[in-house]
Amino acid sequence: KLANFHLDSKDGIKELAVLSYPIDKSDGTSSTVSYVNSLAILYADGLLVLTGANMYGECGTGDRSECVYPNESIRSIKHVWRADRAFVVETFDNEIKYIGCTAGLIGSTAAGGNDVCVTQWTALPSQITTTLGLDKHPERLLEVCGGMNNTCWVIGAPEGEGIWDIYGSGNNTYGSLHVDKNQHANPVKIAETSQDPVTGQWNNPALNLEVHDNSVIYGGPDGYWIAGYDFLRNNSQLNLVYPPEHGTWAALTGSSETYKWFMCGPNGAVVATER
Repeated sequence: KLANFHLDSKDGIKELAVLSYPIDKSDGTSSTVSYVNSLAILYADGLLVLTGANMYGECGTGDRSECVYPNESIRSIKHVWRADRAFVVETFDNEIKYIGCTAGLIGSTAAGGNDVCVTQWTALPSQITTTLGLDKHPERLLEVCGGMNNTCWVIGAPEGEGIWDIYGSGNNTYGSLHVDKNQHANPVKIAETSQDPVTGQWNNPALNLEVHDNSVIYGGPDGYWIAGYDFLRNNSQLNLVYPPEHGTWAALTGSSETYKWFMCGPNGAVVATER
């Protein structure tokens, strides 16, 4: 089916984003519940194509029925990201929109229910745009990452400061947003890359952030911070960490190796080093 979209005529694929969530709409803590997926394909010419389970209307068909044939959902798109049961996009005109589960962005209380969703592309809730300053500076949105019960937003500080901030919003049922176990319609600040772009704890503005079901893990040269599922050190999905824990890379990589970056998920983790 995807071959019918003639990849060569669209200048190739620019970005991919995948949503994965429990088929029974549970909270992502069961190790026996099956998951379903939806896929977003952003082509270099700005066309966004969606296909998949569509249980929260995230495939842009206007309903919540399975989308078995790729849907040419929206054009003039610069970036696409995965949030909690929703896709978020930035247009060529720097508009930020979402489609799918509203509770995944602002929590079930503010959304009016955990199953509330939008099936057409919609401006982000005002709680998100106002708190993050995206109503005035949408260009500062650098990345969106999400999994069940949490969505994280990476925001660039004003040009020249060299700082990236991590904010989190959503249901936050198990404290994966690091600050507490309350719902957050207005994003709360979790961390920043550096107090100073040169001398801060990160020593550079680079940021590693992994967000999955009930899990937010971020790290830099001075170690990593974990809240929720510990997918970096323990992938059994049995260990929910709260309060947040800090660890050093030496315990995972050896003291003679220099940390470069990491990535992790429910089925494994990779830590890159330099000797």
